[in-house]
Amino acid sequence: MKKPALPLAVLAALLALPAVAQAHPGHGLAQGFAPGFAHPLLGLDHELAMIAIGLWAAQAGGRALWAVPATFVGVMALGGALGMAHVSVPFIEPGIAASVLVVLGLGMAIVGFVGRGYVLDALADEQIVGTPDMTTDATAAAIKEAGLTGVSAPSCSVAGEEVDTGSEAKCFADYMRVHALEATAGKTYSQMPQYATDDGKGTSDKAAATKGENGAPVSNPARQIWVTETALTTALNMSYFAERVGVFGIVMGIALLLTGIGFLVLTLGGLEQKSVARQTAPKPAPAAS
Repeated sequence: MKKPALPLAVLAALLALPAVAQAHPGHGLAQGFAPGFAHPLLGLDHELAMIAIGLWAAQAGGRALWAVPATFVGVMALGGALGMAHVSVPFIEPGIAASVLVVLGLGMAIVGFVGRGYVLDALADEQIVGTPDMTTDATAAAIKEAGLTGVSAPSCSVAGEEVDTGSEAKCFADYMRVHALEATAGKTYSQMPQYATDDGKGTSDKAAATKGENGAPVSNPARQIWVTETALTTALNMSYFAERVGVFGIVMGIALLLTGIGFLVLTLGGLEQKSVARQTAPKPAPAAS
């Protein structure tokens, strides 16, 4: 079965809009089909609502891919029917804003929470444990002993600890870089010669390089250390970045959710005040016969 096209479904709902409707502030009085058709497309709250619904359905997957948009369109059609019946719904704009913020907040928080959990589970599955020398003092002494300059020991420590968080992954990666520099006498990949030599100094000249059994020049093993180190540290640093993004999503989602709840409280408070005002308003005096 083909999935219904969302634009066609939205168009079907828009056809049910009333011919005369009071638009958003700044839109003016909407009269006729064209202003009523353009009204949802020019309102930021409508656009955000449709984007939020699409993101929510895509994240949920499965039946939600059509059920969530279909429910959204159905509610829009219901609103159009209420409009044609001249049913006034007070405080509709704050209500729309509140719903958009709540949906976006929940979606962002859920995506951030799930993403962060996936990263942490992936790190734990690798069963990485810091070596005993992965402390600031021990590494600083090793740097001094190796005669390295311009290299400092990381300020964190993961000695004997299981690496299962983003911060620990970044710390482990920092120590790996120092270990690689110790093994290559402080030289990076681009600074080392391409081939190995019998005297251990290395060379980029194929003719002067040590030859293997097949007569081909032997690659510099120190460069392979950097290839391995770069691959591993890149993965660990990406884990740190991904966890930070997940935390950011959770924080921003909660902030949007609380803001939406605030809008909802204001909307409900306005409805209650309007109801009280109607009840306490003086009734008009009966006309004299």
